[in-house]
Amino acid sequence: MILKYNDHSLSLLMPNPIDIAWLIPLFPLVGGLCIGLLLFSFNRTMNRLSKPIAFILITCTSISAIISYFLLASEFSNEVIKEFSLVWIPFFTSKAIEIDFVIDKLISIVLSATCTLIIITMISYHFIMYRKEKYALYFIFISLASSSLLGLSITSAARDTMDRFIA
Repeated sequence: MILKYNDHSLSLLMPNPIDIAWLIPLFPLVGGLCIGLLLFSFNRTMNRLSKPIAFILITCTSISAIISYFLLASEFSNEVIKEFSLVWIPFFTSKAIEIDFVIDKLISIVLSATCTLIIITMISYHFIMYRKEKYALYFIFISLASSSLLGLSITSAARDTMDRFIA
């Protein structure tokens, strides 16, 4: 039995990586916040679960890395620049906060390199800090810091800074 996919069904199975690039900083953030909430709620139990905590947070960062590698491959085959913005109006002020994001070839290289270094750091610190005090808290902080680093990498301000640095 041979399964054939037309172009439309194949695009449903694998979305364009540039369309889901906003998920790259989101996975470590969600993993860190969930584990942090569990650590806050069940402190004694969560401090004993060092291997599952490391597995979950390294998996969240690895998913971000896989998306960034697909993004890098798609940017090298067909360079596309995508700009989108996030507008947020906080409840305590009437001013809107607007954050502009840019995805292009340079940003995809930075995202892939950053994800790779974060995964190497997490795996090495898992073996260095295994069964030490505050292990879970350290991994939560490293996951939240990696999420903010990945999020800052795709902002337009970071792109402008990289352009000035390279030029």
